[in-house]
Amino acid sequence: MEEERTPIATDRLANGMTICFHDLSRPVAGDRWQVVLRCDASIPITDALWQAAELGDPGPEIRATLGSELTLSLRKERNFISQTDKEDLLAEMVGQIRRNMLGYLHTPRFPARLLARRCHEIREELGFRAADRTRFDEPEDEEAGPADFSYLFAKPATAENKKT
Repeated sequence: MEEERTPIATDRLANGMTICFHDLSRPVAGDRWQVVLRCDASIPITDALWQAAELGDPGPEIRATLGSELTLSLRKERNFISQTDKEDLLAEMVGQIRRNMLGYLHTPRFPARLLARRCHEIREELGFRAADRTRFDEPEDEEAGPADFSYLFAKPATAENKKT
């Protein structure tokens, strides 16, 4: 089920990122609300961003997985909030994100670092998938017999054991 999003504000940063704030709040009982704020920071993936990230050619599989835009999302929730306090709380939550996160997000190198991190995550994920495929494709060596785990059951050497 898609949550109903009500746009609150949009900030455009000097480094090309766009920050969108959405109200996803919903009533829970009587005049009480679950107040939910979603913040999406996005930036288009351009050739200039690839160059800034200094990754070289990532390959078509990574480019296809990333798509045309990087997105970073944050969700803040508060439960059982009075209808009369809802708007003030949303404004406070937006203010907290602007004070605490925008200083970090607005730096000129942040988009390139985010792209580099996402590429690293995708490479790891693709590597794990490839490793899983090869692990299941390789036949097991049945002649080797079962693995020897006897060392797990041996008594540890103690002073008393050494005397006998």
